[in-house]
Amino acid sequence: MNELPERTPHTDPQLTCINPSEGPKAIAMAYDVAIASFYVLDLLKKNEKQYDGFIMAWGADPGMGAARENVRKTIVSVGVSAISPSGF
Repeated sequence: MNELPERTPHTDPQLTCINPSEGPKAIAMAYDVAIASFYVLDLLKKNEKQYDGFIMAWGADPGMGAARENVRKTIVSVGVSAISPSGF
C-alpha cells in the first residue's frame, strides 16, 4: 500500500496578487502582448523563489510560453484553461 506524503508546513493555501509595475495597462493589439511579455517574464523570474507557483489571469497570457520555458514553477493560465477544453 502506498504511503501518503507528509503534510507540508503550509497547509492553508495563500494567494498573493502581483502585477508588473511597467508595461501596457491593457492589451488591445499584438504589440501590447509583445511589450507585456517582457515585463511579465521579468516579474515571474524575480519572484520565482518566493512563490510555489503562478496563476496568470490576463486574457492574452502575455509571455506564457517564455515563462514556462524559463521559470521552474508551475504556471497556470486562466485564459488557456478556459479555451483549451473548447477545442480552439
